[in-house]
Amino acid sequence: MFISDSERLIREYFDIADERTRKLILSEDTNDTQLLTALTNALYDKIVDNVDKIDFGSIPRSRGDITKVEGFENTVECINIIRKIVVEYNQDTKIVDNVLGAIDNVKSRKTQFMKGYATNTEFPMVLYNLIVLAIEQTVSFLIATTIQFIKDPETGSFSAALDKIAYNNTRDNLLYEQLEKFNLGCSTGQIDTALSEVYKAKVRRESVEIMKSVDTDNDQVTITIKNDDEEVPDTTDQKPEELFGSDDVEDTTQAVNGCDGTPTGITQPVNGCGNPGNTPMGVTDVQEGIVGSIVSGGISIITYTIMGIKALLGCVIPLLRSITYFAIHSRVKISDALAIQAQFLEANANQLKYSDDSMDEDRKKKVIAKQLKIAEKLRAWSNKLAIDHKKAQKEAERDTEEDKRKSKAEDVEDQLPDDMNSDDIF
Repeated sequence: MFISDSERLIREYFDIADERTRKLILSEDTNDTQLLTALTNALYDKIVDNVDKIDFGSIPRSRGDITKVEGFENTVECINIIRKIVVEYNQDTKIVDNVLGAIDNVKSRKTQFMKGYATNTEFPMVLYNLIVLAIEQTVSFLIATTIQFIKDPETGSFSAALDKIAYNNTRDNLLYEQLEKFNLGCSTGQIDTALSEVYKAKVRRESVEIMKSVDTDNDQVTITIKNDDEEVPDTTDQKPEELFGSDDVEDTTQAVNGCDGTPTGITQPVNGCGNPGNTPMGVTDVQEGIVGSIVSGGISIITYTIMGIKALLGCVIPLLRSITYFAIHSRVKISDALAIQAQFLEANANQLKYSDDSMDEDRKKKVIAKQLKIAEKLRAWSNKLAIDHKKAQKEAERDTEEDKRKSKAEDVEDQLPDDMNSDDIF
């Protein structure tokens, strides 16, 4: 028996044993796509409710360009140094390569993320902030828990060494796991599908292209809606007034409302106002692919394609949820992560200084003193991060399990028609 994607997703995410939920699923007033969109938005809302509790440091100020994040150059230098150490110890570089891959994937989507800030679209901003936070914290975790500075008994100087067990155990770190999922989502196209889907839905909601023509003989108004399959314009550099003018909004409202101002549905005839005989006005050329109805000058019900829902539910929302829960339970701030990276770079610089044969003994002693001080700080950070990450990961996994329970009618009803458009992921 063939089961459609929408049916499979409903069975996977909804508690069909609950009578009220079954009635909602079988209701003629709600189709599968609307129901899954409501679930997607409800799960996303839970993430957003917690995002405000997270300290993102300077990440939001970079406005989608990871190269503008405070300390970004240090982060890249740190992970490249770690990679060299991993190679020296003949270990698999996959872990550090995945972190570098996540950085490259964020950089290559600079346009999509910057567009989120330019158009004030919430979803890409949340995705960007959380992924960059996970990158910064993962790099610092690698430094603090896998790199040790060993003292040479003959010279008294310190050299970087790799804790092979700790390095390989990084695969079980929750944040690192999310970076792996992010990279996989980028390679399969799910991340791009999710971003595209949200931007298209936003365009449909806020700037649906409506062309109005008036037949002077019978005062009939024809409304044409832009085909959903057409390419969505890049609005990154456009001002709000350039995207949708006030005149268009007024005309839309006038055209779709009835004479008494009561919104009519897109599937219902719309009566003309002020003309003898109340001549009906037809709503025509509604292209297949536009889902929802036009009421009060805007889209009242925004739904996503099944492909978009699969990308959001199956990939993006789970990884955002895990990073969010981890971050709110962790006591390690982004400033702490950057401080660890700075200390690591200083330790590495001092190690290079000491290897300079032209340096006199007095200077070498000073370098060793600095090395010792930094090594002690990093050792302290190692203990702190190991404990903090273990605790935060345990609590994040507990919260995630609670959210994984199958949804019931009451979990999504507020997101369904009339209310859904006010709580979506824009």
